[in-house]
Amino acid sequence: MSVGDQRIFTFGNHFWLQLCICLQMLVVLIGLGVACWQVESIIGTGPILSIVGIIVAVLSYQRSMKGGVLFGLSGLGLCVGVFLTIFLLDWSPGDARIPVPIMGGVYLGIAGSYAIAWLLQLRASSSTQQAASAESSITEMP
Repeated sequence: MSVGDQRIFTFGNHFWLQLCICLQMLVVLIGLGVACWQVESIIGTGPILSIVGIIVAVLSYQRSMKGGVLFGLSGLGLCVGVFLTIFLLDWSPGDARIPVPIMGGVYLGIAGSYAIAWLLQLRASSSTQQAASAESSITEMP
């Protein structure tokens, strides 16, 4: 690791980003399951999703990945959207029992599809970079 490299751990170019993408989708999946069981639980899962989404957005911004920034901020957007819907429509937990899981399910379908495609793309680019690095080190040997 060079002196100018600010990365603490080097598990690959996008290890932490990939981990946070998976974590964001896991939080959505758990939040959706718990919301179907007891809709009041979104008070806990919403802030967690927002924080993980912001982390994904920051990591993506550092790597100049505009799609990743939008993906990360979409978690925050879902939380704000659900909160404003419940607040502005003055819903009780009974009123939110059906629409909130539907909103979460739609988000999971769209964001989950994007996350899978993005993770596959990140893994492919990481493999290509590793192969190119290995090839260059072989050609530089005396």
